[in-house]
Amino acid sequence: MGKRKNTTGPSSSSKRRATTPPPLRRSRRRATHSASSSAQPTTSDDSAPDPVVPISAVDAFNSRFFLRANQIRWRLVSRRPFVSERPLGPSFDAFGIPDLLRSAGVLATVTRFSHFESQLIHDFYANLTSGVSDSRSCFYERVYVFNRVYEFNPTRIASLFDLSTVGTVAPTVDDSDLISTLTGGKMRSWPLQTTDLTMKYRLLFGIGTTNWFPTAHHGTLNRRRGLLLYYIGSGIPCDLAQFIFEEIVAEADSKSTAYSLPFPSLIYRLLIDQGYVKNRKNAVPSLPLPLSVSSKIVDPHSDSRRVARVDDLPCRPSSSSGRQAAPSAPAPIISDVISVLSAEYEAAIARADELKKKIDYLQALAQKGGDTSGGVRHEAAHQEISRSGGVAAAAGSDDPTVAPTVPTVGGATAEEDTDDEEELFVDAEDILD
Repeated sequence: MGKRKNTTGPSSSSKRRATTPPPLRRSRRRATHSASSSAQPTTSDDSAPDPVVPISAVDAFNSRFFLRANQIRWRLVSRRPFVSERPLGPSFDAFGIPDLLRSAGVLATVTRFSHFESQLIHDFYANLTSGVSDSRSCFYERVYVFNRVYEFNPTRIASLFDLSTVGTVAPTVDDSDLISTLTGGKMRSWPLQTTDLTMKYRLLFGIGTTNWFPTAHHGTLNRRRGLLLYYIGSGIPCDLAQFIFEEIVAEADSKSTAYSLPFPSLIYRLLIDQGYVKNRKNAVPSLPLPLSVSSKIVDPHSDSRRVARVDDLPCRPSSSSGRQAAPSAPAPIISDVISVLSAEYEAAIARADELKKKIDYLQALAQKGGDTSGGVRHEAAHQEISRSGGVAAAAGSDDPTVAPTVPTVGGATAEEDTDDEEELFVDAEDILD
């Protein structure tokens, strides 16, 4: 019995020790806590947020879209047309607008334009996110477009137009002074009707609706845009690049299909400036027509309410009256239209000649195969074109502008297998297979 008590006594005490936490563990925890609290610099470094790593092309969902959500968003973006920037027509010269824009340092925004590729611009907007303006986001000042990540920020925009006012903080203006200047003292509150603007600011508003703040609301003007017109019209330095950047970012994550996409030429030039290789196959064939001055804007008595418009134009045509000079104004505009249409006509003729050569060659190939109806197998035609060095060579053409047909490999062209750039330009119905 004594032995049993001796054996059970120690075992029960050992169980009680096991259930109670040993003091050594507590002391170790206190020591660890005190050590960590004593090393305050280390703790502050550990608690600091990790640096944001910008997006990389290797993490993209595919060659065109960085995220699958961007690919889905493309369905909405691809339905939207473009509102392209427009150059300043010669009719503005007589009223001193080019000199006013030159003194404000923004003349390049209405003179520097280029063709653009519609599908590339749609992809840009499909990949654009609101994080492009958030310094805490991995998309900060970055946009993924076709296997590459491009910088997109006000500095890049300013470099396209030689704007030297990046980061400039313009002075604040009271609403009373701002509205009085824009309307010539006729109005006192927002929003303003464009018919209330003075002649100078009405012209600047027409320029801004295509080149600075594209909008579908051509009849009203809010304070933000009115302030920009005030700065430009008064020659006050302002950060126009930041303003345009915010206009583009406003389209990020938009689900609307009712409005056109702005600044296609600017975006295309921005990508070209960073090394994008042009693809003429998908380029818009012609530039938009230049802006012109409407006689209703520069006529003080054109207001339907018979309220005389304030004439604050920098200058007037040299003739005795503005109405006598009006008929001569459209002449340069018509010449610009003729030059644009002539370029389009020449491009269409060149395209028609290329198609005619292809048709002639395929008809000759059909007769050579003994098929008088012209029905030749698709694979045989491609193989023969490949062996002959392309359509131009097969048709006996020496025109170097006609691109040779790519040899076929297993029913698909070698270019489709080796050149990823062709994957960018596919039919819309194939994008979400």
